[in-house]
This record gives sequence, C-alpha cells and structure tokens, in this order.
Amino acid sequence: MADSLSGVLRWLEAHDPYRRIIIACPHSLAPEPGHRDLGIVLDSCIGHATIGLPAQLLACGTSRVEYVPCSEHPADAASKVSVWEALTPGLILPVQETKHSFRRGETIDMTAVPLPRRALVGAASSGPLDPASDDQTRTVTALRYLQQRGLITEIPDVPGAASGIHLTVDRCTACNVCVSSCPHDALSLTRTEMADGTTVHQLSQHADRCRACQACVRSCPVQAITPGAQFDLSDALEERTYPLTTVSTRTCLRCGSVFPAGQGELCPVCSFRETNPFGSQIPPELARQLPPDIAERLMRPTSRDQG
Repeated sequence: MADSLSGVLRWLEAHDPYRRIIIACPHSLAPEPGHRDLGIVLDSCIGHATIGLPAQLLACGTSRVEYVPCSEHPADAASKVSVWEALTPGLILPVQETKHSFRRGETIDMTAVPLPRRALVGAASSGPLDPASDDQTRTVTALRYLQQRGLITEIPDVPGAASGIHLTVDRCTACNVCVSSCPHDALSLTRTEMADGTTVHQLSQHADRCRACQACVRSCPVQAITPGAQFDLSDALEERTYPLTTVSTRTCLRCGSVFPAGQGELCPVCSFRETNPFGSQIPPELARQLPPDIAERLMRPTSRDQG
C-alpha cells in the first residue's frame, strides 16, 4: 500500500547509504545536511509520523537518524520521539551540529519525493524492505532486520501501536461471510467433524494481518462482530492468532439445512413438522426462497417414519 514514506524508501534504494538522515516536520527549520547526509521534511508533524519511521530508514543502510525538534507541537513530538528511542535506542538522536563543509547534502520533501534516475533505468538496489508493502509490514520487517544485524538487542512492546483491532463475536452462525469479505485474510474459519455428527466451527483472527478496515463488521448478516481496541505492536511482531468464537452445527437429516447443534437431528422447521404433521406450513415467502424440491418436502404433511 503506497504512502508518503514508500517514496522515500525508493529514493534510498537508488542511492548509496547515507551517513545520517535528518528529519524535520513542516513546523521546524529545514535541515541543513552535510556531505553524505540526507535531509527529509516530513509531510506532517513529528507527532503524527509512524512509529516505524526511524527503523525503516535505518534498515535502508543509514548509520543514524537525527531529528529537528518540532516548535509548534513539542509535547506530541516528544511523545513520538520517546517511542522511537525505545525501539531504536542510540540510533535516533536530536540533530547534531557538524563541521561546516562546502559540499552539502540533499533535502527531499515527503509531499513530493522526486523519482531517482537509477530507479527509472532499473538500476536501484534491492533492500530488506518492500516499498510497495504497507507501513506495519515494513516496520515489523525493519525491526526484525535491525535485531538480526545486532543494531538493536530487543524489540519492546508498544501498546495500541499495531494497525489491527480486537474483534468480539456473539451469536455467530458460522456462515463464513466475514472470512470471505476480509481483504487481508485476517480471519479464518476451521471445521472439525465430530463423531456424534456435529460440526465444530472455530472462527479466529490473525492480529498481524488485520488492518482495521472493518469489512467483516459491515458484511456480517447477523451483526455478530463488534470492533474493539487496537492491537499492541507485540501482537503483530509475534503474529498472534486470537480465537473469536466456537459454533457447533448439525445438518438436518430431512431437508439438509445447517442449524445449531443441541436441538436434535432435525432443524427447527422439520422438527415442528415432525410433531405437527397435519398442521405445519411454512410461509409462502419462505417457500419461494427455497429450492423447489426442498420446499415440496417441507410442505408435504408426512412424518419422518412415513417419508
């Protein structure tokens, strides 16, 4: 999923690694990079930047990332910087004064990152990150890469920092609509056939794949899904899977429909007809929605033993 940072990553792939990258928000003075430095003007305040910004820049080969403090929203910026420092300790610093050099580095604006010439001719190098992937995928990949290289020792958890959200499910019918509607494959529904003839359905959510689009919430025909709080960063890093609900069903021996287990071998409609063979009749509107052969059998006033 393309975003403003993906353009910067493509730029970095097309250039030799920078000695340092200096980032600043639109409310601060533009950075003055020296030789082999790169300045980046963010498209919004530092407080609104992604938590994985420094990690992704570092994974592209730069030695360190420095930032120019935000003068307009210092508290928000300081809060975000504290998260950056926790994730990449010693690699993200306030901007450092350097000796004056006649050779100056480049500064790019994230709102309009130029397309590098090397990228146009297909000469860009291939780094550990895929600029076309979304921000969370790149952040997780970058943090793991930095840890593998020994640049960070561990990855601390950040509460509520993942893209996905916790889901709660009640009154699920195991229809599989939510699974089919999720564009990120964040839901799965497994089936286990039991010896007593019931089928146990397990609906689960994969935290690392969820992107909080809530397509499942909107598509559920019985409104059984409720969105909740955001996942923590550790949920995405550890690729946790959360069971949401378990539903047991049976297949009606008479009409073949699926219904909740625990109600016998017949669905509620057929069960009613079993006990009321001469007085049961389904509504005409429902009969028109059923296949003709099933509708005819349901309307036939016979008991199970006689049919």
